[in-house]
Amino acid sequence: MKAGRPVEFDKAIVLRSAMHVFWEKGFESTSLQDLLDAMQLSKSSFYQAFLSKEHLFQECISNYQKEMLESLKQDFTNSESGFEFIESTFLNIANSMQNNTKKRGCLIINTAHEFGQKNSVIASIVKNSIEKFEDVFIQAIKLGQSQEVIPKSKNPKVLAKYLVNNMSGLRSLIKAGTSRKQLNEIVDVILEPLITK
Repeated sequence: MKAGRPVEFDKAIVLRSAMHVFWEKGFESTSLQDLLDAMQLSKSSFYQAFLSKEHLFQECISNYQKEMLESLKQDFTNSESGFEFIESTFLNIANSMQNNTKKRGCLIINTAHEFGQKNSVIASIVKNSIEKFEDVFIQAIKLGQSQEVIPKSKNPKVLAKYLVNNMSGLRSLIKAGTSRKQLNEIVDVILEPLITK
């Protein structure tokens, strides 16, 4: 029996195409045909490259996590202070609704809501993603505390969990159609515990 022809395509491009379908529709509501159409692959090429819809989804959310994390780390590196980084992160999320015609929320949190603990592999990816986001905020909070901008009495780990929770909540409000003015007002409230008085 002859071996199948090698699959020839740009994996990064087809993964991004699949990610946007999952992000828009969720895992369960995404059909194989939806993915084949978006990725422009035949069924045989799909299974040869990705094995299954679930394996593809795992790759997509892992890639989303890496992109989000790299973006956060780069923004942190380019910020002059811990507080400035945190403030700009939330303002950027709030202001993103202006250019975001497809209000989809955060793929990681959407996945957490859809799967819960039903799938141990996906639950582990979600947990790991959230912890990595928290780690960046912990660094920013500690820097802000050393710069005497963020209260030293606040626990960095607790504040980081608070921020990640609010980051996903803000994206959910965008998904629900909350106005930009209200989003910016909510950001002010979110940042209050980080301001030294």
